[in-house]
Amino acid sequence: MSETYAEERKKQQLELREEERQVREDAAIKQFFQRHADEVVDCTASWRAILEYFNGDPVTLEALESSWTNHPAFRQTLATHSPQEDRDKLEQRIKVLR
Repeated sequence: MSETYAEERKKQQLELREEERQVREDAAIKQFFQRHADEVVDCTASWRAILEYFNGDPVTLEALESSWTNHPAFRQTLATHSPQEDRDKLEQRIKVLR
């Protein structure tokens, strides 16, 4: 069964809006990672954690920052860098093993 022009056009418009939403959300996530580069790892696991956390709700920079500041459960889902002290100890152990 073929679609009418109106049905096809509506489908194209929905697809375009979805693509635009994804572009906006990707930009917000990238900016969030840039702001928190010392703390949060920009990796697939963190991206997935963000998308799962928001579960279809709009992902904006404001929502990310609010969640980061106010919701410990959100922070715990993201891949983070280990504290500098832990990194320094690990680096020393690696040097000893060489």
